[in-house]
Amino acid sequence: MKYFYLIILFFSTTALFAQQKSVVREIDHSNCREGESVEYCGTHKRMKELQQKLPQNEKSNLDKILLEEALEKIKNGSIEKGVVYKIPVVFHILHNNGIENISREQILDAIEIINTDFRKLNSDANNVASAFQGFAADSEIELVLATKAPNGACFGGITRTVSQLTYDGSEGAAQVDAIVNGNDVYNGDWPGNKYLNIYVCAEVHGAAGYTYRPTGNFGASMYAGIWVLNNYVGSVGTSSATTSRALTHELGHWLGLHHTWGPNNNPGNSASCSDDDGVADTPLTIGVTSCVLNSNTCDDTNPSGGTSSSWNYNVVDNVENYMDYSYCSKMFTQGQANLMRAILNSSTSGRSHLWKNSNLNATGTTGSGSLCAADFIISNDKVCSGELIQFTDESFNNVTSWSWSFPGGNPSSSIQQNPQVTYTSPGKYSVTLTAYSGGSSLSSTKTNAITVLPSAATLPLIESFENYTSLANSGKWFVNDEAGSRAFEIYNSTSYTGNKCVRLNNYGESGQVTDELISSNIDLSGYTSSDKVTLSFRYAYRKKASGNNEYLRVFASKDCGKTWSNRKTFAGSTLSSLTSSSNWIPSSQSDWETVHVTSITSSFFVETLRYKFGFESDGGNNLYIDDINFYEGDPSESIVTAGLEENASLSRLNLYPNPTEGEINLRFTSQNNENVTLEIIDITGKKLQNHLIKANPGSNLVMMQTEGLKQGVYFVNIIAGNSIQTLQFIVQ
Repeated sequence: MKYFYLIILFFSTTALFAQQKSVVREIDHSNCREGESVEYCGTHKRMKELQQKLPQNEKSNLDKILLEEALEKIKNGSIEKGVVYKIPVVFHILHNNGIENISREQILDAIEIINTDFRKLNSDANNVASAFQGFAADSEIELVLATKAPNGACFGGITRTVSQLTYDGSEGAAQVDAIVNGNDVYNGDWPGNKYLNIYVCAEVHGAAGYTYRPTGNFGASMYAGIWVLNNYVGSVGTSSATTSRALTHELGHWLGLHHTWGPNNNPGNSASCSDDDGVADTPLTIGVTSCVLNSNTCDDTNPSGGTSSSWNYNVVDNVENYMDYSYCSKMFTQGQANLMRAILNSSTSGRSHLWKNSNLNATGTTGSGSLCAADFIISNDKVCSGELIQFTDESFNNVTSWSWSFPGGNPSSSIQQNPQVTYTSPGKYSVTLTAYSGGSSLSSTKTNAITVLPSAATLPLIESFENYTSLANSGKWFVNDEAGSRAFEIYNSTSYTGNKCVRLNNYGESGQVTDELISSNIDLSGYTSSDKVTLSFRYAYRKKASGNNEYLRVFASKDCGKTWSNRKTFAGSTLSSLTSSSNWIPSSQSDWETVHVTSITSSFFVETLRYKFGFESDGGNNLYIDDINFYEGDPSESIVTAGLEENASLSRLNLYPNPTEGEINLRFTSQNNENVTLEIIDITGKKLQNHLIKANPGSNLVMMQTEGLKQGVYFVNIIAGNSIQTLQFIVQ
């Protein structure tokens, strides 16, 4: 019976909770660094569980046999020096269209870091503590992106799979199965004895990374790969320099290395100097969890396998080793390099076929591969006028030059690999990239890839959705549909006013899915810190069951949608305590709630403001939104179409009949003899009628014809002096 060890490495809460939907796991504080509340490793628990399931005569035997075999190869000199072992690697990105869908640039950066570390090309390799000067070694091991899939198809060494399982790493096999069945390159097995499979996710069992140590036949399995959080891959994109060595550490495990303190995940006081990593030139240690270069945790013990001539007693710990937890890792020792190379030559390890020429040819890693795709990504495809857009080349393989075409952009063309472009005129723009490799070329055109938002609107804004047939062609509203199954849409079977509203068809949506309704840009730069603005809207919603806990959030952005700030949140029963087990549609105005958002304060008074509604589902019911009104001043129960209602001299305003078919009557009371202007406008703000009235003190009645108006929602502005009041009416 074959078995495998599980290595899990914890690093930081940032990694654990980079996505709100990641599974939150209970923390074992005994396995945390002092002063922190995050585990470094959980392998000891998983290994204990595994050991309990194995027959007594098999516990740890295979690992012992493998280590003895490798050490014997080192001892008898059968590991040839000067040969660089190249390992074909595939990065499988499991994502749900979030930040975990990292770029090709970030992956290439990760490979460069790994190869730099394993080849001792890192600039700080010779700046280790004095006790270890001359011990840093070139492992002569490199990773190379595969360019042929198992079916022989040309690809760029990266697969992408859309699945919510990226947030749930409780069972790595389930994540692998999702990739096997749903990736965009080849749906089938990617054998572990042909490819090193690296799985990039948003959650990997609460760890920064984990892998399986080499264990015979299991090495041929696709499950014998490395799992890693997206923000621990490389040093760019979602990652950083401080989290860039996780893959180096995990690859060391994958190639047979233990931690410097031995085969467990218990660094510090819970470890013992009687444990060892099986490598002669790494001194005994109980492990460190910070960069304490003078750490000397096993100061009276001669290292296992060493002699007094190899080490002085009282030697300090090899804190800067990649297989410790110090965060200042710089080196592998020669003993570690020898062991990893022996593992690659071991018939028991399951790793010996990867670097053979036959496999390098089969996986397309003998050269740089043939050109088989021209592709690119865009930093932001919906921008304000003049906003800088970053274009990143993702073409493969062996691309030598690039030619870009940006009609309407500045510049309009480029030969840079990753150019930056601006657009000044509102509209939609296509982009073309041609990638060259010697005499070959491939082109990719993305039609209407860039949307430049219209000129910024000003307050007041009114949106009742009456003039749209769809949000997609509105030019003012954009949707984000995380699940790709349903989104905010124009709905004409109910509304608070008029005939239309926006609906999110949430009935029957399973799981936690976020949908967004996003506005165009608004100019608030003319307001000062003493001014107030209010965003009002009406919504209708029911739970499907009392246990549903769904969220409606309102966000604002001061940089045209690059970053967002939460301004208001409704959740669970605050959103609604009422339930409807059927596919619910509001039937009267009493089903609607009016919300006033007053937290868009002076820090948002910019030229490029945008706002959005975000809804997070939990198996509930439908959501409807109508009568969005953004205006200057304090909250108003009536729609505000212009100005401030200050020092109003008119009172008792009454507009009837409402709805109307041919005539609308306005009755009001005036305090003085004064001129009153009446304006009829549509929901776009277009003025349709203008009437000057000589009002008398007391009650006044004005009759206005509406026969020429189409069915829909309209407003009457009543202007007297510096007072503007607005009433809404409907023409049937």
